[in-house]
Amino acid sequence: MSKEAVNSNKEETNPHWTKDHSLILIDCYKLFRSKVGGIDIKNLKKMWEVIARYILEKHNLQYTPANCENRWRVLERNYKKYIENNSQTGRGRKYFEFAEQMDTIFNKKRNVNPEILLTSSSAILNDKLNTEEILEVPSMEKDIENVEPNREDHTIKISVKKTTTRNKIKTQLHSTKYKKQSILEQMRIDRKHYQEESLMLKKVKMEQMLEIEKEKLNIKKRRNELLEKRNKLIEEMVQNKNFSNIDFLS
Repeated sequence: MSKEAVNSNKEETNPHWTKDHSLILIDCYKLFRSKVGGIDIKNLKKMWEVIARYILEKHNLQYTPANCENRWRVLERNYKKYIENNSQTGRGRKYFEFAEQMDTIFNKKRNVNPEILLTSSSAILNDKLNTEEILEVPSMEKDIENVEPNREDHTIKISVKKTTTRNKIKTQLHSTKYKKQSILEQMRIDRKHYQEESLMLKKVKMEQMLEIEKEKLNIKKRRNELLEKRNKLIEEMVQNKNFSNIDFLS
């Protein structure tokens, strides 16, 4: 089938895809994806044309390159949702009927991003940075007339979304810093309370010691008073005895 014949059906935007037809598309993707960048298939746009022609010739199924690419995007997007859902704890297992076939392509990678890995441009992104950014990838299309309207100046803007973001990391660091500051502030408050309690205890102890010393002085004073009274009594007794002896002798 000629390139013009394949491209003549682009107005078929929503063709019917059965499960068997989708499996054929997946097999074709595995067959031709590794050949992108070679002499026969220079870019992904050319790959979809080859796949559409191959499906027509080998399976007598008529799909346009756009049909094939759009169906693949749907499969890839659903596979991504399937992987993300099943990789998160606490969620019910999600079913995806083409999971086994897609696993052979992506090896159950959690960072599968359909919008990036399989666009109609020739750029393939394999970045591990945890961020979201816009990359400008020069188009490798030589046929300017076939460039789609959204590809201005032959530059394709690709939105890259990853599983985690720098904002999340920054939030965690900020949270950790805030927790550290909170702990230090609490330590300062506790130390201040401890110092205040220590001063209060010292003051109470001093007051108690003063009371004890005061009581000791009072006891000593009463003892001295008792001793003084005793001495007076003894002295009076001695005097009385002496007077008695004098009277007796006289």
